[in-house]
Amino acid sequence: MMLKAWILGVLPQRWVSRQLGCLVRQEFPAWFLTPIIHIFAWAFGIDLTEAAQEPRAYTNFQAFFARHLKEGSRNTTYSSSDVLSPCDGYWGAGGTIREGQVFQAKGRDYSLANMLGDALLASKYEGGDFQTFYLSPKNYHRFHSMGEWEVDGVRYLPGRLWPVAPSFLQHVDSLFASNERVVASGVRAGKGITIVPVGAFNVGSVTLSFDRMSTNDGRSGAYERVFDESIQLKAGQEWGYFGFGSTLVCFFEKGCLEIERRSEGTPVQVGEVIGRYLD
Repeated sequence: MMLKAWILGVLPQRWVSRQLGCLVRQEFPAWFLTPIIHIFAWAFGIDLTEAAQEPRAYTNFQAFFARHLKEGSRNTTYSSSDVLSPCDGYWGAGGTIREGQVFQAKGRDYSLANMLGDALLASKYEGGDFQTFYLSPKNYHRFHSMGEWEVDGVRYLPGRLWPVAPSFLQHVDSLFASNERVVASGVRAGKGITIVPVGAFNVGSVTLSFDRMSTNDGRSGAYERVFDESIQLKAGQEWGYFGFGSTLVCFFEKGCLEIERRSEGTPVQVGEVIGRYLD
C-alpha cells in the first residue's frame, strides 16, 4: 500500500482524472458500450435492476455512473425530524469535533478549518458532530438531502485527487482536507450544517444540481458563491452527484441532531433513517 500511495503521489492526479473524465463522457454505440456495462456491473456487484434505464439506453459511461434509480427502490417514508442517509455507500468515521480536529483514521486527524477553507465557519462546529460516508464504484452516485435545510453558499477548493478508499485513509495525512472538494454550508432551524462532497482519483468530478459549480474542470484557484436567496432543500431531495465513487463528509453544529451510528464499513442506503433532528 505504501508503494501504491507513493506512485499515486507523484502522478499528476488531476490531469489523469480529467483525461479519464473525458473518456467516460465519450459516446459509444450501444453494441459496444452495453456489454462493457454488464461486465463492469458483474465485476463490482452492481444491481442493474435498480437502475431507471436499461444498460442499452446509456450512451456513455458517465451517464451510467450517475444513473438514476427506479422510483420506489429506496425509502421515501420518513418524518420531518428524521435524519436521512445522504447516499448509498458505507459508514465511515464519525463522532465529535474537538479542538478543531476531525478523525480520519487511527492517528490521522485533520483540521476542520483546512477542510472547510474557513476558520470562522469551522469554529461554529466546535463540539458538534461529523459523519463520513464512503461511496464505492458499485454504489448509486447521486447524493440527497439528509433533511430539510437551507444552503447559503458553496465554496470550491482545489487540491489533490487521492483515492478515498479506507486503505488510503490510513496512509495519507489529511486526505479529505487535501483533495479537491465542494463545501456546501447552510442552516436548519438556526443550527449550522455543512456537507462536503470530496473528489477522488479517476474521474474526480463533483457536480451540483442547483449550481453550475463542479470540480476538476481545469480551474486553478478556489472560488466561492454566496446566494442572494438561500437554496431550500427538502428531505431526500437530490442535490448533486459524483462522476465516480467518492466520499461525503457531513458536519453539524452542536445540538442539531443525534445520529445512530453504525460501525465503519456497514452498508447504508440513501433515504435510510439514521437519527433524528433536535429542533
